[in-house]
Amino acid sequence: MISFSVFRHRFTPLLAAALFLMPAIPAAAHDQGSVSISGRGEVSAPPDLATITMGVVSQAETAAEALSQNNAQLSGVFAVLDAEEIDELDRQTNGLSVQPNWIYPRDNSDKTPPYIASYTVSNTLRVRIRDLDRLGEILDALVRDGANQFQGLSFGVTDPAPLLEQARKAAAADALAKAQLYADALGIALGDVKSLSENGQVAPPPTMMRAEAMILAEVAPSVPVATGQVSFTSTVHITWAIDQ
Repeated sequence: MISFSVFRHRFTPLLAAALFLMPAIPAAAHDQGSVSISGRGEVSAPPDLATITMGVVSQAETAAEALSQNNAQLSGVFAVLDAEEIDELDRQTNGLSVQPNWIYPRDNSDKTPPYIASYTVSNTLRVRIRDLDRLGEILDALVRDGANQFQGLSFGVTDPAPLLEQARKAAAADALAKAQLYADALGIALGDVKSLSENGQVAPPPTMMRAEAMILAEVAPSVPVATGQVSFTSTVHITWAIDQ
């Protein structure tokens, strides 16, 4: 008993000092759980520009002749674009190719090697048309004055930023509404936002045209075009802490 008393007398001041200097140890944080919800927003608007991918395909016995014919037809295409006052910045050459056309004899008893019968030259051009009211007339003029291949037609807007911003706000509101619905159903409260990720994209309407221009020219004097609308979508994934 005496020894215990001495022991406590000698070490109690040291223990008190140590306890005084020791930082407070917080209780282990208890994760109250979380709610993760995805939201989607979509905004649609009429397009104000169209992008067409067209070209000229020429064929001749020699590569030089095919290229010369192609250049002549393409000059007619550029003349139409000039007449329609299509800005130089709205024109871009998309591809140029010169391909030999090989002939492989079927009955090759005399072992005749394959040979080049002709050459095909293809020159494609991507053009933005901003006057959609005249889009059909411009397409018709391009066909009549040289273009004999169309590879695609799509629509868009000049400034998509405001529409995409609306879609993002709608996506966030959609996610919040869903999260609040689940919280009310489960009798819990939403706390602070723990994380947020977003995936936004523009989804143009499926108005794609792919056909030979010569066929289009025979169908109608002015190509009928339906512009539809361009849709802007945004998807967000938000996680809330559960507030207890």
